[in-house]
Amino acid sequence: MKSQHYLYLLILVAIFFIGCTQPDGRTEITSENTVSQPAETKSNLQLDIMTEFPEKIDGCSCYYSKDSLQFAKGEYIYFHNMDSLSIISINGQLEEFQRASSHKTDSTHSTHRYKSGVYSMQVDEGFHRQSGYEVWLMTGVISLEDTLGNHHLESFYGECGC
Repeated sequence: MKSQHYLYLLILVAIFFIGCTQPDGRTEITSENTVSQPAETKSNLQLDIMTEFPEKIDGCSCYYSKDSLQFAKGEYIYFHNMDSLSIISINGQLEEFQRASSHKTDSTHSTHRYKSGVYSMQVDEGFHRQSGYEVWLMTGVISLEDTLGNHHLESFYGECGC
């Protein structure tokens, strides 16, 4: 009888640990200043750091970094003009993307899809709080894919504002 109780206890503990794991590739906000990285992807696609705003990004915009430390240093991986243009640098090549669709999933999250030549990109954004006058803190994940099937996932931390 005791061994049967231990077997039940072992099964319950296993179910508990299985139920507490997160699906791969999901972003979890651990505090307002850090974002845990999605599952690493092996890819030939790399997002480059840019330290200056592209000329086509003027006025109201979004600008994202890999994390809050890079953001504080002015090292960005993504720019968006809050209309239809997004700009990133992939493997040393500046790429301009045009928005193909947008979907607001709830009051604090939205998904945007973009196209650029051989690339497609999805940006899943989460709004967290106002961080300044007409400026909001954003986190999320950028998913990049090329026509050869190469994928790259990158968590981001940044702001949108005017």
